Amino acid sequence: ERMGLTADARVLHFASPSFDASVFEILMAVAAASTMVIAPTSIIGGEDLVHLLRGAHVAHAFVTPAALTTADPTAATALTHLVVGGDACSPDLVARWAPGRSLHNAYGPTETTIVTVMSDALTAGAPIGIGSPVRGVAAVVLDRQLEPVPYGVVGELHLTGDALARGYLGRSGLTAARFVAAPHGKPGERMYRTGDLVRWRRTDDGPVLTYVGR
Repeated sequence: ERMGLTADARVLHFASPSFDASVFEILMAVAAASTMVIAPTSIIGGEDLVHLLRGAHVAHAFVTPAALTTADPTAATALTHLVVGGDACSPDLVARWAPGRSLHNAYGPTETTIVTVMSDALTAGAPIGIGSPVRGVAAVVLDRQLEPVPYGVVGELHLTGDALARGYLGRSGLTAARFVAAPHGKPGERMYRTGDLVRWRRTDDGPVLTYVGR
């Protein structure tokens, strides 16, 4: 729904299978019975990427900011919906790629299965956030005592929901440290400590998370 996907859409499959974002790309296409345009493994960005986007009339894509900065946004005329993630989204990237299309900033550790937080369409010159939780995911920003912090105060992002992994295979100590009991959740519920520092920001469309650092 957020990406405006239909059976007529043409979705880029660009990520390596070793990157969990590749599953996000597959699901974008399969969920709407869209056409999937599979990029050759030789294409990593630049003019090759733009040539593929233009030649295959790709309208929907997920691309990392690092790869996107190497390409010319004015040449990707068919691209109407774009998601970036896996790295920080800069104001310059938004200024170049947001005009004329819907550009969304996505966030999601592998431990919580691909995308867990996504922004609405970004606007050049406006504050850049990572958005709010997608359906099935809850996000809480806690202090060192695992208490919620007020709006505008930096805390650690914790994620809960059905997409949460069970832990790290064969690493019980690390699992116990990162997948902890959710003190503000349902009985028996766990949450993942992301290690990422964020703050909540109030907007007219509701609360939005802003990434601060690790």
